[in-house]
Amino acid sequence: FQDVKSAFEANYACMGIWCGVVGELFDDDMGVFYADIPFCSDSVFSEPNRLAGYLPDTNVLDHSVIDGDQLAIESALSTGDFGVAKSIYEDGGYSKSYAQVTVSPALSKGLPKGTPITGISKGSRAVFGTALESASAGASSIKIQYVVDESTAPCFVGGLAPDDQVQDGCLADGGVNVITINGEDDYFYSYDVDSDNKNARTIQGFSTGAQSKMFDDCPGCPYKDFEEFYNYYGEFDYANQWVTAALLGESTSFTNGNADFNIYGTAGRREAVKKGTAYMSVWMYVIRELEDAIDDCNVECTFDCNEDAVHAWDEAVAFYAGSEEGSDGSGDGALLYSLADKRCANFGTCGAGGDSVEGVAKTNLDIYAQFAAGQMNLNLGNCDAARVNKDRISELMAVPLVQGVYRYAHKIDNLNDSSEKSKAEGAVFAAAILPRLHACNSNSAQIVYNNMKVGAVSTSFQDVKSAFEANYACMGITCADVGNLYNSDANTFFTGISQCVDTSPLNLDRIAGYLPGTNVVDHSLIDLDQKAIEEQIKVGTAESFNVARKIYEEGGHSKSFAEITLDTALVNPVNKGTSVIGESADGAWVYGSVMADYESNTRDIKVQYTVDADNSRVCYVGGLPSDKVDTSGCLMEVGSITISGQGAFNYQANNQGYNKNARAIQGFSTAAQSKMYEDCPGCPYKDFKQYYDYYGEFDYANKWILAAAQGSSTSFKNGNADFTSYDFIGRGEAFKKGTAYMSVWMYVIRELEDAIDDCNVECDIDNCNEDAVHAWDEGVAFYTGSEEEKDGSGSGALLYSLADKRCANFRTCGPEGDSVSGTSNINIKIFSEFAAGQMNLNLGNCDAARVNKDRISELMGVPLVQGVLRYAHKIDSLADNSEKSKAEGAVFAAAILPRLHACSPGAAATVYENMKVGATSTSLSAVKSAFEKNLICMGMTGDDVGGVYDIDAGAFFLGAAPMNENKTSGGVNILGIVLGSVLGGVALIAMFGFVYMMKREKSGNPMFKNPDEVIA
Repeated sequence: FQDVKSAFEANYACMGIWCGVVGELFDDDMGVFYADIPFCSDSVFSEPNRLAGYLPDTNVLDHSVIDGDQLAIESALSTGDFGVAKSIYEDGGYSKSYAQVTVSPALSKGLPKGTPITGISKGSRAVFGTALESASAGASSIKIQYVVDESTAPCFVGGLAPDDQVQDGCLADGGVNVITINGEDDYFYSYDVDSDNKNARTIQGFSTGAQSKMFDDCPGCPYKDFEEFYNYYGEFDYANQWVTAALLGESTSFTNGNADFNIYGTAGRREAVKKGTAYMSVWMYVIRELEDAIDDCNVECTFDCNEDAVHAWDEAVAFYAGSEEGSDGSGDGALLYSLADKRCANFGTCGAGGDSVEGVAKTNLDIYAQFAAGQMNLNLGNCDAARVNKDRISELMAVPLVQGVYRYAHKIDNLNDSSEKSKAEGAVFAAAILPRLHACNSNSAQIVYNNMKVGAVSTSFQDVKSAFEANYACMGITCADVGNLYNSDANTFFTGISQCVDTSPLNLDRIAGYLPGTNVVDHSLIDLDQKAIEEQIKVGTAESFNVARKIYEEGGHSKSFAEITLDTALVNPVNKGTSVIGESADGAWVYGSVMADYESNTRDIKVQYTVDADNSRVCYVGGLPSDKVDTSGCLMEVGSITISGQGAFNYQANNQGYNKNARAIQGFSTAAQSKMYEDCPGCPYKDFKQYYDYYGEFDYANKWILAAAQGSSTSFKNGNADFTSYDFIGRGEAFKKGTAYMSVWMYVIRELEDAIDDCNVECDIDNCNEDAVHAWDEGVAFYTGSEEEKDGSGSGALLYSLADKRCANFRTCGPEGDSVSGTSNINIKIFSEFAAGQMNLNLGNCDAARVNKDRISELMGVPLVQGVLRYAHKIDSLADNSEKSKAEGAVFAAAILPRLHACSPGAAATVYENMKVGATSTSLSAVKSAFEKNLICMGMTGDDVGGVYDIDAGAFFLGAAPMNENKTSGGVNILGIVLGSVLGGVALIAMFGFVYMMKREKSGNPMFKNPDEVIA
């Protein structure tokens, strides 16, 4: 019998069963288990149950019952029994119960930690346990931790009141009792069931053990989140000190964030204790377990990856949810899962869309998606990917805390609830999140503390809200995550609450398919300036040209700002980017940020308006004509603003035209000397130097545009243009194409170069590479504009639009570059490089990003060459001698001649003589030959450029077929080019697959999921 039993028991785990479901043979006659049969002991004691939908890989049921301690504390507090609450907080009751027994005889050999031990319970049931600690041979005192699963009777003791203790699952005491160690060695034991059953896991211990477990003695120490809290409070056990002070009615002695509970009665202290245990002590320990999992992954991971890591991860989920939420989350818990569900009903953030007041919190759904993804990554040994999951979980765990602060600030201020209970709840929610806010902005944290602290004289809900909202991006949360306060009595959201607007949205709209890593919506609006210029030029009058020039010089849509004078000077310095909130003339909220660093005692400041994809109100001013100005999103002329960390200030506009634009197309050229030639780390930029060397002017684009606008001539070193012979039609083409294809064109390249400069100068292992990626994103925004829509199907006015227009003329549209409809093959290739460059910058691969930038620059030349050939063909082959066509040919030539000149001055001279303003004749053959011989030098192929295509005839025009890049002096390794292109394409596809997976992982929607782990 024993051989048969042992053979099965050794394989229970593999068979998916365990000792508890099989049970032990029971002697009905004697009413006890057969004494001569060793009790079964599992290597895996139970089948893990789901935790609110999450399927743990390991047994963490005993960890999850920590919510039993929380509920017991709350029960004791509800009757005002702070003494019992303190005992449970300090001594536990439900989790990690163990018995300390004296064995006889003394141990004959060493007892390793985790060794299985069995016995009989006080309720005459089998007891399964393990050695809590190692013991040496000869020891007589050992600690036995009770195994917890669905089949075992509990042993709930610790600090619980006697009437609340459950001892049916505790080892029996009195009489003669025997335990069996490791299924083979029997020992008599003695102990007292009342005094010798204790708990090795307590909510207090989560905080008192923090210094060792989160700051000093862990492989990844100090953990980032805990360090923020330690830096703020100045105490390792800050949560314990808060709870203990509230239990005793005393005060804390923190560096920041102190609380004096002497002023509170039972109601206030009760809230401070029960929310402090759950939302301060347990909250941080959840993050600790996630960090511990990643430590285990990095330190211990082998091919058999990753039992310890996954177990720690599972523990975190157990502590987050607790045992009372049930397997599907429909229960009634007392920890963080429960908090998120409560707050979503108050803020309309329940459900998959985060737009309901019923159901599971969107925060819980998002966190559980990260829990599942992190578990998978740890099982695969993807430690770095698991850290991404952990970081996102940590960010999302802050959402219910912020909601808690808002809920009670609103109650106190707007609903006039001055009860001690509400004030205490607001204070403890603030205490639980202030250190994270402080890490973003200490002034904002001070505003919240002053308004929400224990004993606050007054509370301003708006000041608290503004202080948090100014730091959402830094905290990794959004307006949509937090939601708006919901009035359940009226079944609608509370009125009179300012709309939240993310200053740097995490969920960013695509730019013609490209997903930016930063907010560059405001930059993309530069195409509206271009369109406004084109509208005025189309009118074709001296007055309209003056308006077009004014828009060119002063802008209108991008980087709008207000110049205002404060009635009272700043008390403290204000940093650039600090959030500002005010009102428009019709009473709508206006959001912005300080444009520069300002010292204390300053009164004149500039406030840049915040722009994002959801903005319905704008401030379009600058050089726009009066009928195009839109001030719905501008600050009123005289009013009040709130500056984050500073408070409210009355102000007045300091001049009549106080709303202006700090970004204009002219500035792209007039600032070129500084930004592209002299004052940048990588100066002079290669592409810009080619243009400066050719034209001999730093602001060559601006000089071309102004000459066209006013009908004058240029004074360049090469490539001059005399617009005195042109009417409005020719001048208009030179003007509007000069702004887009000369000024904006070069500035796109400048932003890509700036991104690489930022990467080389600023990149470090902890912060790689926000500035670089932002500059790169700006390059994409200026290339594309705002009107191309998310997928590129719109109708823009910049370089993306140009490439799509020209591909229809040259049959270079589509993925193969052989169609006359669809997206330009050039755009497809450029956007592939944009995506790859963004990834390289995120990874700190600066040199690789330069390769991407150089290829983009080469490809950006293609539509310009196509433009030259298109109008050379019109003028020569189709005998189109119109001023319009000649001017278009001239401006396309002006936009690309410096690059051709860098390859061959002679070829550039040929093209110039044939295409210049006032050219006496134009030869398509001569122009085409000049380019053809220099295609490889310019980084192009004949297939890139294509040929001038006759759609009606379905063939290329005679003499305008695609060029052959191999018509050049000197041998060229064609096979090498072809093979390089093929291999490069394969690498790029792999790279994009990696980028796509990274984005899916970061968004909480991993490509690879265990369907059992998806929360519906």
